[in-house]
Amino acid sequence: DAMGYSLYQAQIGLKHGSPQVVDGARFRLQRLRDIHLDSRSYQSAVIDLGDSTAVLLFSLIALFVLVVAIINFVNLSLARAGCRAKEVALRKVTGADRTEIARQFFCESCLMVALAAALACVLVFALLPSFNQLAGKTLSLDLLQSRYWVILAAVTLATALASGAFPAFVLSALQPVASLRGNAPSGGKG
Repeated sequence: DAMGYSLYQAQIGLKHGSPQVVDGARFRLQRLRDIHLDSRSYQSAVIDLGDSTAVLLFSLIALFVLVVAIINFVNLSLARAGCRAKEVALRKVTGADRTEIARQFFCESCLMVALAAALACVLVFALLPSFNQLAGKTLSLDLLQSRYWVILAAVTLATALASGAFPAFVLSALQPVASLRGNAPSGGKG
């Protein structure tokens, strides 16, 4: 009976042009979402499989670059604090409280991040055809899929929160008297 099954398997393989079946391949079930990033090449001649390790590695590199950019933005915002110390002092003297000033600086940071995200999207769409040609791939972005917009909004919001919170609270804590006298900005209550 096993011989008949092998003969049947070989006939099916020859009929449908599948050398794996003719060679006595074994069949198993696999979830559809696991097919692309499965490094085992069950159908290597038919499907170009991806590598989940490479995807994870490039994702970690992208996250590292984003964290470095956030740290750089926070550093530049705090370095600019000396230039904006008099503005903060005048706003505090005219009645603005710390929450108002922190909200202003936080909104400015959010606007900068949103503009950077919009510029990044424009660059991706403009450079994607050139990248595809250079890499020999056919990558595309479907703007109608809501998951791209959700991911973009989540990353933009997280970046805005991470890059805007610290400078907003530090700049809103500047002492108005010291700033108006021209002394170096210092943190504290005010």
